[in-house]
Order: sequence, then C-alpha cells, then structure tokens
Amino acid sequence: MSIDLNLHQYYESMNILEGALDPLDGFMTSKDLANVMKPDMRLDSGEIFPLPVLLDISQSTASDLKTKNSIDLYFEQQRVCTLEITDIFKPNKEKIAAHCFGTLDTEHPGIQALQASESHCVAGRLVNSSNIRTKENYLTPKSTKQYFTKKGWKTIAGFQTRNVPHKAHEYLHRLALEMVDALMIQPLVGWKKPGDYTPEAIQAAYNVMIDQFYPKDHVLFNLLYTPMRYAGPKEALFHAIIRRNFGCTHFIVGRDHAGVKNYYGVYEAQEFCLAHEKEIGIQIIATREPFYCKKCDAIVIERHCNHSENPQYRENISGTMIRNMLVNKESVDSRYLRQETLDSLNDLKIFI
Repeated sequence: MSIDLNLHQYYESMNILEGALDPLDGFMTSKDLANVMKPDMRLDSGEIFPLPVLLDISQSTASDLKTKNSIDLYFEQQRVCTLEITDIFKPNKEKIAAHCFGTLDTEHPGIQALQASESHCVAGRLVNSSNIRTKENYLTPKSTKQYFTKKGWKTIAGFQTRNVPHKAHEYLHRLALEMVDALMIQPLVGWKKPGDYTPEAIQAAYNVMIDQFYPKDHVLFNLLYTPMRYAGPKEALFHAIIRRNFGCTHFIVGRDHAGVKNYYGVYEAQEFCLAHEKEIGIQIIATREPFYCKKCDAIVIERHCNHSENPQYRENISGTMIRNMLVNKESVDSRYLRQETLDSLNDLKIFI
C-alpha cells in the first residue's frame, strides 16, 4: 500500500524534506495542530509556527493505515519518500478556518480550499527521500545558502509575490537593494484562486525585469512551490519563516500581504510580523504602500510627498488593479506597468 500525492501535497512533502518548512520534519500531528492553533502558535517542540501543514487523506485510507507503522508516498508513479506514521486523526476544519483566516465566511478562497480537502489526516516524519526535484528557476534552501556564500552576499531580502511585477513592486525592490547586498525574488507557484496569474506569466515578466533592468549580480530569481492560503497576517509570518530557511536575512512585507478582498487590515500583516521578528530570526522590511503621484510625476510613498491624501493626485497601483485592466483588455499606462513587461505576456495564458 502507498499514498498517491496530489500536486500540492507533493510540493509540501518536498518543502519539508528540503528544509523550506524547518523546523517541521514531517506533517503535523493532532497535538502539533492543536498547539499551532493556540494564540502563541507553538509546535509541540515550542518553536513558533503560524499555520497548519497537514497531509489530508480519505476516511477509507485512514482506516487502512491504522495497522501500518509507515507508508511510502508517491507522486506521478515515482516514490517520493516514506512517512513514519505517528498519528491519524480527523481535524476540526471550522477551528482551522477560524485560526488561519479569522473568518468562517465560505466566500474566502482559503476556506473553500480547506473544505475541499479530505476528511482525515496522517502525520509523521518524512524519511528516505528518493525524489530529487529539478526544475527551472528553483534552488533548494541548501543551494540558495551556498549561492549566497559564493556571491559574497551577507544580507539578502526576500520578496514574495503572486503577481507580475508592476511599478510599485519595482519601487520596493529598488528600496530593498539600498538596504541589503541582494534581493531574492521568489514568486509563489502552487494552488491559487481563479483569476490569479499563471506561473508562466509571472516567470516571463520577471525574466524581462532581471534581464533588462535589474543588476544581475545582486538579484536571484527563485520560485517557491507551495499553495497560497490567503491567510493574511499568519501567512505573512509563514512566508517570512520560509525565506529565513532559504537563507534570507530580511523579508519585505508590504500592503495587505497574502490578503484577499477586505478580510484583513491594510498593514495588519506588517504589524503581526514585526511583533514576532526577533524570534523568527529574520528582519522585516515594513514598507508603506507605493503609489503614483501625478503632481510629483513619480512612484512615491507617503513620506516622500504631501499629496498622499489628495485623490486628485494619488493613483494607487496594485496587482488587482493591473489584473482588472488586463482582463478587460484596457490600455495599461506605462507609469504603472512597463511596456516590456506587458509585451512579455503576449501569446501566454495570463490568468488561472
């Protein structure tokens, strides 16, 4: 008997095996899950970890595993590793939703994904890996750390995104490069809600930015294979821990990080990450929202001009704004999105 992983379970298995989700060495037990969902968000070991990482299985599979001590995990007919079974349980999805998302609203995409998952979970340490992931634009945490050392980079800022780069993102990248030796741009590749950008579109757009505009000796492009949770503040902290594990010393947290619609405050994720910054071991670069000021004729933040409260001059730039323009086939002003970036999307499927 073995378990056939879906794509997202495979991604998380490899993230555990490769150290991206350190200190996890396996999928969470019911005890770890209960502890993580407490206000202080602790694993049974005492280390902080804000979100559940679970391997969901059907009720029938759970029954079949009751007499097993271990089980091999497969993906696309290839063995990935062995899971040493320590727990089989039925999670309380309502409690998980309340902890992760701060809401029980079934319109929330994270809750929809949670409700679609299987009814039971199997937990345990992952051992004896036999599947080495080789993908374009991907380095493991061990490899990124070796790369940083080889380049002589002492300080590296991680940047999380699920969008093609617009001018506000570019502003944040250049701001970070004023503060650190290098920038690791790490778009998320994994399950995302319908309407988000495809991995192909994001990679094509960033290839243009790095090839034509950014200093190649100070930027690494490296994909992150994990599903979006849309969990706002807790996912921002989760993303920061992952970038620490990849060797980053800093992590950029901007406006409404990992948010969706209006479920979270604009800077709630920043405040949450800053409150735990010292313990997780990575410095948070908390930035105000960049916008285009028509009066200044530049991308600025509130501290840079005195027009931020004047709607006559302020033009907010966001992934949602750019997506809506592209969906509606509207002309996108080059003050908001580079023409070269727009051209890179030609002949591609842009949205999921």
